Order: sequence, then structure tokens, then C-alpha cells
Amino acid sequence: MPEKPQPTHYAVPKSLPYLTAEEEAKIDAVIDKFIQWDIMQPEGGPSFQPKGGVEAVRNFEKLGREAIPALIRGLNKAARLEHSCPTLVISKKLLPMLLASEDEELLDYAREMIGAGVGRTSHARVLEDIRLACMKRKNELARKKEDKADK
Repeated sequence: MPEKPQPTHYAVPKSLPYLTAEEEAKIDAVIDKFIQWDIMQPEGGPSFQPKGGVEAVRNFEKLGREAIPALIRGLNKAARLEHSCPTLVISKKLLPMLLASEDEELLDYAREMIGAGVGRTSHARVLEDIRLACMKRKNELARKKEDKADK
């Protein structure tokens, strides 16, 4: 029996490239290392560089659109940990990616997954703001489609 071909996209959202479980795990590890580094910073801020800190930040900064699902998982994890800095840094990386998206399915996915399983947290406002931004972006895309159809 021939081997089943590997999908090239996620089931939802389809605009993201398919990643193997190993690739997903690598991205999750990058985000987890960044969260750990960010949590370990003393009040002195980013000038403190524990071993591997510079690398953790560089690897985090390199993440692209394919990391959106992992960034959402990391955002939820940071919010559950009640640490402001990683929650805000991850949200600042994730939000521009979502606002640049033309994929309504991706926006629905993000809106549904952001805050999933987090419960009550001091970061509820940040999570809700991102969810609202996804809804506004989706509405903007719908208006653009209507405008094109009217012309």
C-alpha cells in the first residue's frame, strides 16, 4: 500500500505551511526558552543575560508566520504563568502578524485559540485586545471584498 502523502498546510488555517511534529516541537522549545529567559530577568532588565539568553532572544525574534500557532500557545502559557513581560513581548510579536494577514480562517483560529484554557488572569485584557483586533481585521477584509464586488 503506497504511503499517504503529507499535507502541505494545517487543516485550519490553510494559509500556514504544514509543520511536522518535530518542527512544531522546535518552535515550541524556542518560545519556551524565551519565556524562561524573560521570567529570569532581574529588575535590572534585559542587561542581565543568563547563559543562553542572547540566543533565546535571537531565536525568538527569528520566528515567522509559520510560528503563529506556537506563538498563541506561548502567549496562553505566559498568561497562565502570570508573568507580564513574556505575555506582552509575545503579544507584540504576534499581533502584527495577525493584522497583516489576509486569511479570514487564520483570524478566526487565532480569535478562538487566544486565551483558550487560560482562565482568570491579570492578562485577560491583553488577550481580549488581540482577539478584538482579529475580529476587526476580519471585518476589514470582508468590507474590502464587498467593495471589490460592488465595482
